[in-house]
Amino acid sequence: TNTDFINDLPYIQQAFYEALDELSASVKVIAKEFSEEIVLIAKQLCEPDPKLRGSPNVLAAEHIPQYDLQPYISHFDRLARIAEIRMI
Repeated sequence: TNTDFINDLPYIQQAFYEALDELSASVKVIAKEFSEEIVLIAKQLCEPDPKLRGSPNVLAAEHIPQYDLQPYISHFDRLARIAEIRMI
């Protein structure tokens, strides 16, 4: 079938946001204090619109590739350290 990504994007985004709601509910069961951060990271990494995908700091910087994962590596490392300290 022939599809037009731009026309389909609102439907894809709606399904994506519903999936993020499900992710949020699941993470809250395991680690409520991290749920907002984890959902935000998932949103930034998986945003259906390629122009909006990625870290806002990276998107604003002209000298850093849009899909640079270093900010997320640092973020997950910080979350892991906090979880380890708190023994979640």
